[in-house]
Amino acid sequence: MIGNAPGVACTNVEITTSPSQPTGPSTLTCDAPAGSGVNDPIALTLTNDGRTLTNAGQGTAANIFTYSGPVITAVTRAATQGSPFNITGNGFGPATTTGVSGLANAIALTNIQVVSDTLITASMPTAGIGGPYPITVTVNGQQSASVNLFYYADPVVSSISVAPSVFGGTFTITGQNFGAPGTTAVVQITYGGLTETATGPTVASHTSIVATVTCPTLCHTSASDVLVTISGKTSGTSGNGKLSYAGLVVTSVVDISMFASDTNVDPLDHHGNERGKRDAGSRRADLRES
Repeated sequence: MIGNAPGVACTNVEITTSPSQPTGPSTLTCDAPAGSGVNDPIALTLTNDGRTLTNAGQGTAANIFTYSGPVITAVTRAATQGSPFNITGNGFGPATTTGVSGLANAIALTNIQVVSDTLITASMPTAGIGGPYPITVTVNGQQSASVNLFYYADPVVSSISVAPSVFGGTFTITGQNFGAPGTTAVVQITYGGLTETATGPTVASHTSIVATVTCPTLCHTSASDVLVTISGKTSGTSGNGKLSYAGLVVTSVVDISMFASDTNVDPLDHHGNERGKRDAGSRRADLRES
């Protein structure tokens, strides 16, 4: 039996002895039950030919069984505002394991739970950007080696919610993992092999960036690619084709007919109606005299 009373039984128990020393030291092997921890008690009971031997008298000297410690091999990324993520590895113990804790970038993880011997779920409670950062887990007193596998997720561009005009201007990028307000960001706009860097990009929230684009002439009216870089991590191709400039919009037309009192009057005469009327009258007088 392994573990504190009542303990869990080993299976496939096998005892071997040396043929040359049948009464000498023997070796017992068995398949240990799933578990975790160090210095667990091990209780042996051997029955043979009507006789039973136990190690019950050893007391704490029998607390010699130790499971392999936890090992982290991979970690999924957490959102920049903090979120649940997964830790993959081995030696985490069965799903019933308690006494589990973890640190990522020296921050205590929350909602940490063993799902299986190879999977732990946890939550990063603190916002952040970039990586890698060190992460460790402790399972029943055994701490894993620290590995630099914890990252916050890369930025993602979903859409442009406010578009600039063809003359340039301010626009709003909507997406994910931009970091807390005030985070430094770089925004680049590419079309036809030419790249413009937006000025004054401001991270308004984890899901919004406001930036300004200036074009040397008119901006391209075709869809352009947007690339966001946060702490060295880019949005990749998620912003491709997302930026379309707003074209010219005619909102009203001035009625210029009031400048004309005769079909012979130039409607674009900037001197007003009176001159137009005099010019028209002079032309009619010339026609009568001829």
